[in-house]
Amino acid sequence: MRGFETLHVEDSRDKNEELEKRVKYLYLTEEYFVGSKKFDTLVGEIEGIIKTEVRDEKNIMSQINEPVIFVSNHPRLSQSLSIPADKIQNVKGGNIFEFDRFNYPLVRQLMLKNLLKKPFSTVSLDNGWRQAMEECWHIIITQGSNDRFNEIIKQYKPGNSIVIYPEGKSTGKAEMYPFKSGFFYLAKALNFRKVLIGVSSPILSLNGKNSMDIVDYVQMPLSNSDIDPGKFIDYIQKKISFSLKNIYK
Repeated sequence: MRGFETLHVEDSRDKNEELEKRVKYLYLTEEYFVGSKKFDTLVGEIEGIIKTEVRDEKNIMSQINEPVIFVSNHPRLSQSLSIPADKIQNVKGGNIFEFDRFNYPLVRQLMLKNLLKKPFSTVSLDNGWRQAMEECWHIIITQGSNDRFNEIIKQYKPGNSIVIYPEGKSTGKAEMYPFKSGFFYLAKALNFRKVLIGVSSPILSLNGKNSMDIVDYVQMPLSNSDIDPGKFIDYIQKKISFSLKNIYK
């Protein structure tokens, strides 16, 4: 058994490494947000300091040769990935909601980029800093809008896959909120033929295990008469929930 002094030294080393990574992350992102660095450069640098992992044990991605709608549990971004609002400049849209911090979802998007391998857009509510979100492969929908469906369709780039988190918010645990039905009708409207199903780490962070697993790849019903939409949505949520609890107990 290791002694207290050994544990204390290792604990201190871990904390120092975490602090160093946080300082580097803030430095790199600040350069981007003040306009002195391009987004593509930032992507390469962040990929070099934050660990992500994608797993496809069934080799499902090799079967995909068309755009898909990808659904998953909603991962929470830890505070270690947030950026103080006063460090963000020259970003169109700005901090319109006057938040103290920006929960920058770049790490989540990098996992999706490495997983999907092709262009995609993640659907997200407008929480400010719109230009940064759009550059980070997002479709932004207006807070409180009664026409979110058409907002997504207008911004959609043909040939891209769509990523959507049907819970709408994150538990940060191996548990889930009930799915909303919008992804099903969006897939129908955009003529997606398949739904790619994934499971993400409940919390993403600078130093944590940031991972995503491909669970299944299912055919969209050709018509509402083929299957009740509610049953189809429930089937997908149960599949994600089962895998989530098994992988992230």
